[in-house]
Amino acid sequence: MVHATVDRVVVLALLGCALATAAPGANAAGDVVTQNGPAGPSSAPASGATPPPPFTAKVYSLPDDRVTLWQPGVSYAPTSGSGAPAHPPAGWSGGIPARTTVCATIRPRGHGRDDTAAINFALAYCPANQTVLLTPGQFVISGYGIQMTKSYVTLRGSGPGPGMRGALNTFPSPAEATVLIKPDANDNPYPVVTIGTIANINTMWKTLTFATDATRGTDSVTLASAAPHGLAAGEIVYVSETYDPTLTWYNTNGGQGAGNGYNGWGEGQNGVGVDGSRPIGQAMEVASVVGRTVTFTTPFHQTYRVAHAAHLGRIDLDPRTSWVGLENLFLTGGDGGDGGGNVVFGSASYSWAKNIESAGHGPKYGGGLVHFFSSFRCELRDSYIHSNAADINRISPGGAYYNIILDAYSADSLVENNISWIANKVMIMRGTGGGNVIGYNYMDDGYGNNYPNQGETALNADHMTTSHHELFEGNYSWNMGTDSRWGNSIYITWFRNWTTAQRISAWSGIASTSVASGNPLTTYVYSSGGQSFYYEDEYNRNMAKVGSHHWWFNYVGNVLGTAALPRLTNPRSSYNAPQTGYDYEWAGPAIPASIDTSHVPIWTLGVPDGSEKAFAGNGLDPSVLPVTLRDANFDYYTGAVHWHGIGGSGVSQTAPPGASQGGGAVLPNSLYLPGKPAFFGSSPWPWVDGSNASNPLPGTLPAQRRFNQGTPNVIQ
Repeated sequence: MVHATVDRVVVLALLGCALATAAPGANAAGDVVTQNGPAGPSSAPASGATPPPPFTAKVYSLPDDRVTLWQPGVSYAPTSGSGAPAHPPAGWSGGIPARTTVCATIRPRGHGRDDTAAINFALAYCPANQTVLLTPGQFVISGYGIQMTKSYVTLRGSGPGPGMRGALNTFPSPAEATVLIKPDANDNPYPVVTIGTIANINTMWKTLTFATDATRGTDSVTLASAAPHGLAAGEIVYVSETYDPTLTWYNTNGGQGAGNGYNGWGEGQNGVGVDGSRPIGQAMEVASVVGRTVTFTTPFHQTYRVAHAAHLGRIDLDPRTSWVGLENLFLTGGDGGDGGGNVVFGSASYSWAKNIESAGHGPKYGGGLVHFFSSFRCELRDSYIHSNAADINRISPGGAYYNIILDAYSADSLVENNISWIANKVMIMRGTGGGNVIGYNYMDDGYGNNYPNQGETALNADHMTTSHHELFEGNYSWNMGTDSRWGNSIYITWFRNWTTAQRISAWSGIASTSVASGNPLTTYVYSSGGQSFYYEDEYNRNMAKVGSHHWWFNYVGNVLGTAALPRLTNPRSSYNAPQTGYDYEWAGPAIPASIDTSHVPIWTLGVPDGSEKAFAGNGLDPSVLPVTLRDANFDYYTGAVHWHGIGGSGVSQTAPPGASQGGGAVLPNSLYLPGKPAFFGSSPWPWVDGSNASNPLPGTLPAQRRFNQGTPNVIQ
């Protein structure tokens, strides 16, 4: 542990305690927090005396050019004003509608008979704002699966059961859960449930050119010609602009960019040159159309410029699906590969999956366990998302074994209070449109079947080009990661997360009382060519990793590592690389000048993809550190809180306020929540406080507690 600044660390720890006293009155706007001191006779001024000045502290706020408005999903959509939904359900007063009127109750037919048609029929004829209720039992789903295209209806089960645990090979009992199983995925590789319609964003039937720039932070734009008939409030559209090399980097060695004909995950991804591709875009909801002026319910998260052929795109969908809910059930067997899976949101808006258990990647092509494609203000919450025992030997890169996926300009959506466990990638965000929030989730055990000895990318906004303006808040995982396999991401914010560089199933003892107890990963080994690789954290360990060409990232208030700071001193895998120590940071061009790969870094900045050539110096991209903001992050290696600001480095930088726009040192409680979320109950919140060296983890994450107590589906 570094002790060079012990005296200063102690002083700052005391300062952190004082500032933490002011924090309950803080907010994200940078307001001054005032504390008048203790009440009572001992602090009252003498008659006629001048009272002591109040204690004031400025709340930390990120520089304006690095943030956007985060009001994600249905849960946090505003109920009034210009940002309110265009066509909310009757009587809606905020949050997910609690639809109590049941239009149909369906029981499984039993004896292996198909239930798909009965469920689809009930959904198609259910009146608005009502619910199709599924009783406990096992429902057989087939063909194209359940199609939820009618708006304003909910499909609700009678509960997901206690949650698969340990060996992960037993489905919930039909007596205690609503279980949806799709047994025909080899012949019909489609999702179990599709909300909306999967549309190809390359086949927009109408694009409308902008006459003026759509400026970041504003919510209206002028079209070059009159708006077409039919464009009206409530329609979900997409805005985008053509490639700008100062924002987007394509990894040509990884198969994108010049000469590869595959450019991003949005409009123009195929069949056009790089200059015509549109890697940056955003799903938006029209609020009003007046002449040539279109106003939206959310601001532009990025400026879309006339100089880059910015335009609005409409997709030919009928019907357009909004305000649809999927609740309280277990499902498995969905397929379809990289675009399919168990639950898929297709160009949907204001729709949700709540308290579901989505288990197991499909038997033929696999697919995401929950997948948002080109969607707006949708959400996944209070759910348990995981692979099962049948997947353990198959989990690999390529899109078939990812748990939670946000794709293709999806914007202003929410993933909150979930467990995502056992996957190649526990989540990804490919070419997303900004305003999305990944909040208060527990995500663990990501790997590849032929490289179990190294941790995959954990929390990330990557795996395609170019996600932007996304927020990760209050999560737990083994790292805050990136990957540069396909390209970069920009303007990503990490606030009050805890990352440990330890996957739970890779360390003896820490999985003993949790859902992970008894799972097959603890004994997993991959053998090939006389070499064996075990499930252990031997290689690619880090708490925070910023990939090459990833720019304008913000890390504020995070906690990195654990007090134990374990090292794998006797790895079993064939690389057999013992870990001998820790380093505070690796960054380009030369921090440190020569990287000791037997050490575990807290920070790695500028890490290239394996397909790239190493950069000069220590092999890391030198363009990353100068634009990376790091403030109020505590790590267990130095035992200190570091305020680097933008581009700063070194263990000695421990004095606030760093890069705060307002000069503040007190962190706001949240960057998106209006107050303490209900699912925390009586538990302390915020549960992570990287600004306080004396108490960096004052609480416990509810999703992690559910996991550790073996009750993953029990929501407070």
